[in-house]
Amino acid sequence: MAQTQLVAPPLNVTVNQPDGGAGFVFINGGAPCAANLFGSGNPGIPSGPEILDKQGRPVWFLQIPGDQDAMNLQVQTYQGKPVLTWFQGDKLSGADYIADTDYTIIKKITPAGVASDPHEFRLTPDGKALITSVKQVDADLSGIGGPTTAKIADSFVDVIDVASGKTLLSWDSAQHLPVTDSVLNYAQLQGVPGEGVLPLHVNSAAPDPDGNMLVSVRSANELVDVNMQTGAINWKLGGKKSDFTLGPGVNFAGQHDATFVDDNTIMFFNNNVDLGGKRHGPSSIMWIRLDRQAKTATLLRNWVQPQPVDTFTQGSAQALPNGNTFSGWGDANHITEFAPDGRIVWNATQPITSTQQVGTGPKAMTVGDGTYRAFLQQWSGHPTQKPELTVSNDNGRPTVHAVWNGATDVTQWRVLSGTSPDKLTPVATTAWNGLNTPVVLPAGTATTGNYFTIEALDKTGAIIGSSNPTKI
Repeated sequence: MAQTQLVAPPLNVTVNQPDGGAGFVFINGGAPCAANLFGSGNPGIPSGPEILDKQGRPVWFLQIPGDQDAMNLQVQTYQGKPVLTWFQGDKLSGADYIADTDYTIIKKITPAGVASDPHEFRLTPDGKALITSVKQVDADLSGIGGPTTAKIADSFVDVIDVASGKTLLSWDSAQHLPVTDSVLNYAQLQGVPGEGVLPLHVNSAAPDPDGNMLVSVRSANELVDVNMQTGAINWKLGGKKSDFTLGPGVNFAGQHDATFVDDNTIMFFNNNVDLGGKRHGPSSIMWIRLDRQAKTATLLRNWVQPQPVDTFTQGSAQALPNGNTFSGWGDANHITEFAPDGRIVWNATQPITSTQQVGTGPKAMTVGDGTYRAFLQQWSGHPTQKPELTVSNDNGRPTVHAVWNGATDVTQWRVLSGTSPDKLTPVATTAWNGLNTPVVLPAGTATTGNYFTIEALDKTGAIIGSSNPTKI
């Protein structure tokens, strides 16, 4: 697809305070994964992984086929260099991608013998990747009111050596956790749309301070710490059989994106809605301090939206270098940055492209737009393709539209024109204003039969890219 044909969704920025963190915003833009997951997304709405600035202007957009999803776009480190990573595929079945700073895909990864699912793709400092997947397996569900032999959607976390693609550990949730950890019985699990019966649904995995991994089991409302070598469970937090005594306020459900932010503190997005749709309170970002010796868990902070919301699908929380916290609120359609004192310093919503009714009857839930996770990160992108332009007549004035998908260093666009491709002179200059920047030409500028080119200028005024001369 030509760069000039991209239809990148904007963000509606409602708060943008000067003490917000620096960087670009990374989301999945367009039709939400949740909508496609439940089978009623709008394939006519462009979607894909997207980078925007904090004013909500698109910088890079990978427009993907309408029957696919892209999730979990972020900047990670591979072999000591910054890379872009994301999931892309058909609903729950796809692959994980790594691209370098010129947006060239350098790795496509899936666990051995199975497709990736979209929930987790996390690179570790020692060259490994934590990837989630789902397999249909037989399980005894008599403990939750089901048959002794039934098919379940079994969640796996695979630890993969990225360079070789070798699977080092395939952690099977149903092998290491009893199905009775699920907060839903068999009849309730059959009423959850999307993946089939999933008593032990995993939606995140992250390294812990001891070289193991912290796994979020959404359908059990619990976090489990897993030995990275053997797969054995070290401890459980929350759920039916917590190994920690939970202090006041340490109650969570349907949680997403659990990470250690220091050796003893876990941060996560507390949806506070279990997999069956039962709401326990407003969604929040929660910080819990663990005392490993005393086996206690203490609530440190719990931040909600000023007007509390319920997020059924998706959600994330990111600790920023300046002490702020950046968060995606999933289908509640907020992306919010909090200062250390809890003030909102940045907030945005995505365009409403669909509202889905999930389930039927009393179990029905409304699921709106959103992004699976949202990140605020530094990124320097240098696409290999040249800038492209089109010329239109906007409100009676000839206008050049300048596009260079993913170029992060452009501060201005300069338009040159002439009757010959080797005799072009500047006719207009304007500030970069998003992926498709309009440059209005002076009144009387001849277009038909003339050649045009655009030059991208950086903050010093240097030319960092130019299009091929185009005859209009």
